[in-house]
Amino acid sequence: MLDQENAAWQLTKKDKSLTYQNDNGNLAISKGVLAEFNKLTMGDDVVWSRSGRHWRFREKYDKLGRMQD
Repeated sequence: MLDQENAAWQLTKKDKSLTYQNDNGNLAISKGVLAEFNKLTMGDDVVWSRSGRHWRFREKYDKLGRMQD
């Protein structure tokens, strides 16, 4: 599991240009970093858990698509 908040803080410690403050005032991962992450995980193996705000490997019970509740 890759937690979004933790990943954003680790990225900002490395280089502040890798993150930004979103409309809700939260630290967010830059669109460029997310695009590269999506390229690296293009297959069907990784999903985004909206409720958990993390990326994880797909489970048998997951619905089709990358976004899960």
